[in-house]
Amino acid sequence: IGGVTADQAVVDQLLGMGFTENACIKGAIHGNNNIEEASNWIFSHIDDADLNDPLPSEAAGGFRVGEKIEARYRGKASYYPGKIGQVNPDGTYDIRYNDGDHEEGVRAELIRSKEGSAAKARKRHEVAEAAEAAAAAEKAAAEAAAVEAAAVEAAARDEEFLTETPRDGLGQVDAGKDEEEEVEEEVEETLEPHNASTSASASPSGAVRTFGDVTADQAVVDQLLGMGFTENACIRAAINGNNDIEEASNWIFSHLDDADLNDPLPSEAAGGFRVGEKIEA
Repeated sequence: IGGVTADQAVVDQLLGMGFTENACIKGAIHGNNNIEEASNWIFSHIDDADLNDPLPSEAAGGFRVGEKIEARYRGKASYYPGKIGQVNPDGTYDIRYNDGDHEEGVRAELIRSKEGSAAKARKRHEVAEAAEAAAAAEKAAAEAAAVEAAAVEAAARDEEFLTETPRDGLGQVDAGKDEEEEVEEEVEETLEPHNASTSASASPSGAVRTFGDVTADQAVVDQLLGMGFTENACIRAAINGNNDIEEASNWIFSHLDDADLNDPLPSEAAGGFRVGEKIEA
């Protein structure tokens, strides 16, 4: 509804808590497929008369509570900005207009979304594809350069070996083999992929990877790096997305304009907290 699809895994977890399927679907959608937010939403709406009713169909132009919309107030020709305040069982909506007015029972055909969910999703997909293609091209170029550099170095060492080592028969052959094996090991080390078991507390650059009680998962960080984002942005996203790649990528896209997106995380010593962390102050 409103561009959001209930995640079946979240729905199944909520079903396991004893709620009805319709309540679980609504909880998943209104909680943006986050199990904690979804369960909180259900508990806060447990007394709603329509909690266990089916959602209005997408064909009816279903919108979600809180969605930014424009509606024709009292059926007039002009559209006025506001938000969906309530989804009614009959497929109509209660609307809170930005100017303070409130209208109940508005039909879906009198409402249009301002969020452009489908367009935003397509744009995100295009950006992700472009970033992935650029990262793949950059990786291929780096590997080719590494191979060429290793070959040049090997040739130079071979030439040096032939120039400086006396030609003493078998001894020279054995020394040449040793030298060749060293070069091959260096080439393999140059092309060896990043070790996924790198320390979870800090990256090679020294960036802090743990915030609160959550540590960025290297596998998630690597996938985000492959989309073209900076390391610090990827670490922040992994932590704020609870190491879920979909939530992490959504977090980055929704924070692209943050001034500190690419800044290092504050160190644990500074007592830094993460977005969404439960605290007492």
